[in-house]
Amino acid sequence: MSQQPAHEGLPQNIPLQALPLEQLDKLRQNTERELDYLNQTLATLSTASRRFSASKSTALDLQAGVDAAASAAASSAAAPPPPPTLVPITPSMYVPGRMVDPGTLTVDLGTGYYAEMNPKQAAGYFERKVEAVRVQMEIAQGNATQKRQQLEA
Repeated sequence: MSQQPAHEGLPQNIPLQALPLEQLDKLRQNTERELDYLNQTLATLSTASRRFSASKSTALDLQAGVDAAASAAASSAAAPPPPPTLVPITPSMYVPGRMVDPGTLTVDLGTGYYAEMNPKQAAGYFERKVEAVRVQMEIAQGNATQKRQQLEA
């Protein structure tokens, strides 16, 4: 029975000078495709980060309104009505609306799950999402840099 080397199955460095021209061209094409994919991933992650940041900002604005209403109620002054908003009914069509309870938000957690949160909790949730996306962007950026270096080599 023969013994297998411990490094079997692991990627090995092969000198580029030892590869035929056809294989070098395929390697370049594969690396370019991987780099394109990583750039698309970075664009998608950047869009997600901007959306989560905007949601966090809106939640914080709503929290400020809830706090103002609470102080008005404590001083027995009339609380201002919630500001009007536009409610999307399709991706490009909106109807005017008002929030009945700006202290309770329904947050889309993804894959059909929703949770009710107060604005402060929602802002915290979106902050965590922004951070998670940032970490994924750093990983993708590192991989893209590595692929660029391989392509230039």
